[in-house]
Amino acid sequence: MLTYLHHSDPTIPHYRKAEWSYLRGAAATVDRPLLGWMGRFFLHNVSHDHVTHHFFSYVPFCGYIFLLP
Repeated sequence: MLTYLHHSDPTIPHYRKAEWSYLRGAAATVDRPLLGWMGRFFLHNVSHDHVTHHFFSYVPFCGYIFLLP
């Protein structure tokens, strides 16, 4: 369910093969801050910082707080 919510939104563009690039694909997601502080604690920021995950996938979710302003 979380995967669907992060990658499905009317504002997310869908690219054809010729238009698609890694950067465009990584940006085609949304953050959905579910459950407030409990979501940050129990889901390890997976829903709050999902866009960051697409650009820095080598960093664990718990480390994203150090990448964001």
